Amino acid sequence: GSESFDSEGDSLSFYWDQISGDIVYLESFDNNTTTFRATPGEYTFKLTVSDSYGSSSSENTTISVAQEPNSPPEVVLKVY
Repeated sequence: GSESFDSEGDSLSFYWDQISGDIVYLESFDNNTTTFRATPGEYTFKLTVSDSYGSSSSENTTISVAQEPNSPPEVVLKVY
């Protein structure tokens, strides 16, 4: 949302809403950007941008979070 603009130069307000995926806590749901911690899966969010006269526009985005690569530890036994 950081590149959102109003052609008349009106001030903007932002609202992030989670549409699908495991529920996450959005660090800031009313800024032009937001962050969250997530487990692997797909998450869909809707950003609604409104101007000071009440006109608004929305876009959805889907974010895929992959499982972090993790190799099992190697066990080494030494017998003396």
